[in-house]
Parts: sequence; structure tokens; C-alpha cells
Amino acid sequence: MPFKKGPASWRRTIDYLKGGTLVFREKVKVCTINYHETLPESDGLRRFVFWHLAQIQYKNPQVQCVQLKNIVKTPFITFHTLEDDKINSIYVNCYKKKEHEILEYCEKLVGKTAEEIEREAQTNQANFGQGCSRYCICLVEGQVACPRYKPLPEFMRGKYLLSKQDELEEIRKTKSDEQALAEYWNSK
Repeated sequence: MPFKKGPASWRRTIDYLKGGTLVFREKVKVCTINYHETLPESDGLRRFVFWHLAQIQYKNPQVQCVQLKNIVKTPFITFHTLEDDKINSIYVNCYKKKEHEILEYCEKLVGKTAEEIEREAQTNQANFGQGCSRYCICLVEGQVACPRYKPLPEFMRGKYLLSKQDELEEIRKTKSDEQALAEYWNSK
């Protein structure tokens, strides 16, 4: 791995980014961070941005995070939420607060709880594929079997629908689509 450049470059490693604890609720759409770069009142929020903003952006790709520097003298964070087609703003005062205090307060205010994150991480039993309880949907009761085990009726195959219409019409003269389906379900 090549050397990374910049101050505290390990902040941009995947392990560090995955270590973030603040995951926003779905209603949070925009997060604006207002601070002044030189005033001592903004030290906590400046350190919060330096150490935690990359983690927040990594964990919440659907949320737009905006930094507004040197516009106002009072440091604060604004969370813009969308709930029931109504936009609300939540303001967090960060005046002379330490970075860990800001992080803990934001986790309580707009963050998901550990139970919610754990519930979302659980696998859905309805899923199928590699790494799931069923590797194919044909293993579910009532689904059409895989064509490699049991050939589909001709009218359900794409090659007959797209290029072999005349052959399909000849087959339909001997038996209807309903008869072909009944034959398919009754055969083993």
C-alpha cells in the first residue's frame, strides 16, 4: 500500500471509516456544519469535522453533508429532515463543546440506536442466492423449477416467443398453453 499524504492520513482508510458510530435515521437528508476556523469557541466542532466527518459521510451516503466555514462566529450543526412531505430543521449548538460531546449528542438526537442497526444488518429469510439459506428461487414451494432440471413448456421459452413463432403455432395446434402448463405441473 502506498503512503498516504496529508494530516492524519489514516483517517481515509477503510477500517477507520467503517469504525464510525453515527448512522443517521432515514428522515435526515442534509447536514450543514457551520464553524469558524480561527475562533477558540469552534475548536470542538473543528476537531469533530476533522476526525468524524469522513466517517459520517461513509456511513450515510444518502445524506448531503455541507461545511460552511468562517460565515458565522457561533458554531452549530443543522440537520434538515423530511418527514411526511414536511421539511424541518434541527439545530445543535456547539459553542465551546468538545468533539466527543457533539458526537454523543448527535447520536442521541438523529442517530439510529444499536438495536435498529443490528435489526437492519440481519439477513432477510426471503432472500436467495450465494450466502443465503436458498441458492435458487426454484427451491421455494410453488415456484417454477429450474429449466436445467425440468424443461419449461415451449410457450414460456424466449426463443419460441422471439424467433420461432411459426413452430410455436404448430405446437399450439396440438395442445393449448393451459394443457402444456398442466402437463408441466403434473410431470416429475
